[in-house]
Amino acid sequence: FPSHDKERYTWIHDRIVATYGSLAALAEEVKGRMFYTNASFTAYPLLKPYEKEVRELYSSLVGEPRRDNDILIMLRESNHDRTFRLPYSFQFNILEKENYDTIYISSDHPENHELFTRTLRERGHNVVLLDDLGILELFKQITTFKKIIATQGSFSFWAAWLSHAETIYWPITNDGPNSYHLRPGGYYDVNFKVEDDPRYKFIDIEDIHEPWKHTY
Repeated sequence: FPSHDKERYTWIHDRIVATYGSLAALAEEVKGRMFYTNASFTAYPLLKPYEKEVRELYSSLVGEPRRDNDILIMLRESNHDRTFRLPYSFQFNILEKENYDTIYISSDHPENHELFTRTLRERGHNVVLLDDLGILELFKQITTFKKIIATQGSFSFWAAWLSHAETIYWPITNDGPNSYHLRPGGYYDVNFKVEDDPRYKFIDIEDIHEPWKHTY
């Protein structure tokens, strides 16, 4: 970051992007200047007024809707931030209640979820891994499913929100990106909660750090 030229450059990160109140206000703030960012720009209240434009902008990333009865599970376990991980009881509880044919799995680190995948197969489920796809191709594949079990993070948010899914199971956590910790000043770092979309079913997870919850 060229700190010597603060008149021309602006640094934007997750913790301040939501304070602008709207994308229009953010655009006005950086107008005429270069800016650096590590922000996800994912606060649904900011996107909502521009939903039509945003969906059109990213339409090339959305695939044709599937006609089958399969379900997609997104798994996330960052090697650097363990707060992305969810207890597998979250997925198993949903699978026990849902009706589906084949389970498709998308994960950022497949090696960290081998026991989960093996357990599903041992219980008689037909499981297909999407580990060999490029990131954009994977994103597009996710958007085609009718049923999605989401995980934490902005990738999960965008793929689920832009998708053709009729049902989206969204975890509400006590830590990590989906925890919605209110910051001083009355704003959230990120806000992935789409409260006005009937496709979403919100599932509360009391404590993602309790070790026993990662068993089967």
